[in-house]
Amino acid sequence: NNAFHDNFLDIDFDLSKVMFIATANNLATIQPALRDRMEIIELTGYSVEEKVEIAHRHLLPKQASEHGLDAAKIKMEKPSLEFLIEHYTRESGVRNLDRMLASITRSIAKSIVMGERVNYTITPSRIENILGKPIPREKYENNQHAGVVVGLAWTAVGGDILFIETSLSPGRGRLTLTGNLGGVMKESAIIALEYLKAHATDFQ
Repeated sequence: NNAFHDNFLDIDFDLSKVMFIATANNLATIQPALRDRMEIIELTGYSVEEKVEIAHRHLLPKQASEHGLDAAKIKMEKPSLEFLIEHYTRESGVRNLDRMLASITRSIAKSIVMGERVNYTITPSRIENILGKPIPREKYENNQHAGVVVGLAWTAVGGDILFIETSLSPGRGRLTLTGNLGGVMKESAIIALEYLKAHATDFQ
């Protein structure tokens, strides 16, 4: 606000001794001139086990408090937390997990306000009732389908597995690439086709 801004300007300090801390999911979006003046500290994503502990010790109690609930009454065991993490969040951090827990605690708070019977036990089936159908797992997860290969992609919120599907049709032997593929992926597909052409006799 204006009062804070005015007081801040009156403070006498040496800017050369001021340290600013910033966070980012993607370093590529930071201007090179600014990035050169930053000390980069890389933080890897959390494992499922770490997310379970963070949710149990910090996120769930915080959301319960913010929604006027007693955290000690809410019973959310490890299998339920794992179900929530694996089926409703796809991220290296815990922001989305925090949002999901907020939705669950809001559902409990709503039951209290509406005078309904309150159930403080959170099971996987109840999570599904509150949050809807879970994010479907890929049907090619085990890669047992012909014409499907597995690739890895980098995203701002962690890695992701890509399932690249091919189809064969009559034509002149041209390669058609669909989707928003980057240069490296396109190059890989062209190399694969050239390999097939070079070994066409072996593969019939």
